[in-house]
This record gives sequence, structure tokens and C-alpha cells, in this order.
Amino acid sequence: MGSCQTIMRLKELSKDVFIILATGLVFTGFAFFFDIDERLATYIYNPDSGLGWFLRQYSQMPMIVVSVIFLIFILTPPLRKKYPYLRHTALIWLFTLLFGAGLLVHTALKDTIDRPRPRETVLLGGTQEFTGAFGIQKEYNQAAEFNGKSFPSGHVAMASMLLVPFFALRRRKPKVAQGVLMVGILYGLLVGYGRMLLGAHFFTDVIWGVLCVALTAAIGSSFITPRSDFKARYTLTLIFIGVLALAWFNKFTLTVHVTSNAQNIEFLPKCDKIQFMELETGKPFKAEITISGYGGPTSWLTGTESDGRINYTTSYGIFRDLTCTAITYKPQDVSLNFPAIGTYGETGGEKGKD
Repeated sequence: MGSCQTIMRLKELSKDVFIILATGLVFTGFAFFFDIDERLATYIYNPDSGLGWFLRQYSQMPMIVVSVIFLIFILTPPLRKKYPYLRHTALIWLFTLLFGAGLLVHTALKDTIDRPRPRETVLLGGTQEFTGAFGIQKEYNQAAEFNGKSFPSGHVAMASMLLVPFFALRRRKPKVAQGVLMVGILYGLLVGYGRMLLGAHFFTDVIWGVLCVALTAAIGSSFITPRSDFKARYTLTLIFIGVLALAWFNKFTLTVHVTSNAQNIEFLPKCDKIQFMELETGKPFKAEITISGYGGPTSWLTGTESDGRINYTTSYGIFRDLTCTAITYKPQDVSLNFPAIGTYGETGGEKGKD
């Protein structure tokens, strides 16, 4: 009986993997031959989109709440033993969160492929050349260097976690499972649309963000069954190691935008390089701070402004080796100084750390 169930699960996994990878290849090929990534990136780009910034900042909260609830459930033996089907869902969820949305997307693919984000490419005024999904170039340029964390989308992968219960429910409650699957996919695509508005991701980044989570959940469901159980100490150890690995190896580059209407600006970040741009009188001061380093989740790294004091915060995240560069846009009637690295005294140009 056990061997028959194992064979059935392996057949189901083979079918899942085929469907997921075939879907990804179809969308990737479609985007490649019809320039979908380039067209959508330039058409919907809106860096001031309120929807885009709202989704960037808060779209991950439902998954964080569910993850905490499932973790508490798994670490509470009476509940874990009393509700085996909920335990089944929780284990697949935590497995997918750790190995799919975490290590596969952020550590393996982003760091390996190095695809520039849309706003970092010449399509949207950046300096890097466009490259397709998986780093594929339509016209090979040996001299081109790529540096970015666009592929796949981490925000979309996290949002798509809502589809994970599908793999635990599809045998017992197929109609409910189908509804869960649709909700997870649609929410992932909504978050992906928000990321595309901000020039943070291409269409194929979004698609593969969803598919990476689905693939990991399918793999997890092939060996995690309603009878499966892990001792609390093993679960905690696995999660602890996964979080440390994510924070230690997840290399990211993130640009935050800060605006201030104050007349006296103090720019507090100790950036390696600062470029100055002049604006006409009456305009608000703006700064683009590009932060690089290791850590996660990067969703909690934001720009801040208080009475003209410009900075960025790393609250609720695990970060290391952070460095930054910046572009400041200073109106002619605004004073600007840098307490950390000296005082601004020229109109235009660049400044580095002493």
C-alpha cells in the first residue's frame, strides 16, 4: 500500500513539474519573440504610482502573518497532533517558504542570473543593457556586464505563497483547492503588476516568481503527507538555518526614493558616491539612494524624511555589508549638507567619502 502511494505521488509530481515548466517556457518564449518584457516595461512604468509603492511595502504582510501562525501551530505539539490535515498544510507552507520563496528565488536564481531591473536598463533611462529571462541576450555582446536582482521577483514569490494550500487540499477538497490556487495566482500577478509599475521587474520575472513557488510546493507535497510530522526542535533548527542562509547569501540592490519640502536638508547616509543635480527654485528636494548589500527581507528597507533629515532605515530585517550611492536633486533655494561626509559646496558634480 505504501509503495503504491509513493508511486502515485511521484506520478503526480512528474505531472506537476511538466505543467509548471511547460507554462514557464511558453510564457518565456512568447515574451522573447514578441518583445513583451520590453514593451510592458516601457508602457506601464510609473515610478510615482501609489498602488506600486503600497504593494511594495505591505503586500507581504498576509504571508508573514500566516507563516507566523503556522510556525506557532507546528511548535505546539497538542495542536500539531490533533489536526493532521492542518499540520500537512503548515509543513508544505513552511517548506515552500524556506526553500522556494527563500533560497531558490533569492539565493540561487537572483544571485546567479544577475538580470538588471527595468529601471536599471537603457529602456527606462538606466545604464545597463536589457537582458531577457534567465539572462538570455537577443544580441550577444561580449563586453556587456550585467548586475541586478530582477529575475525572478521575490515580492511575487512571497505573494504567491497563497497558492500553496492548493497542494494540500486538492485530493480532499478539489473545488476549494482550485479556488485557493486562483487566489494565489491572481494575488501574485497583482503584486507583480505593482512591481512592474515601479520598474522593479519585467513580465517574465513575475511569471517565474509564481512558478518557482508552485514548483517548490509541488515537490514538498510529494513527500509531506498528512501523516508526516517533524519534531519542534527540528523545525526550529531548519528554519533558523534557512533564515541565516537567506540573510548571509541574499545579495540585493535596492533604490529608495525620498522627497522633502524642507528648505534645509541634512543628508545622513554615508554613501560611497553622491551625484548632485540642480532643480529650479520652488521644486521639492529629491534623493535616489541605491543600497547594496546582503540580507532579507528587503521589503523593510525604506527611505525616511523628517524635518529635512534624509536617511534610510533597515527595521525588521537582517542585513550586512550595506553600501550606498545616491543622486540628489537640489532646488536652487534649498541648502544641502552632509553631516557624515562633509558639506555640499558646488552646483553639480559628485562627492565621495573622505
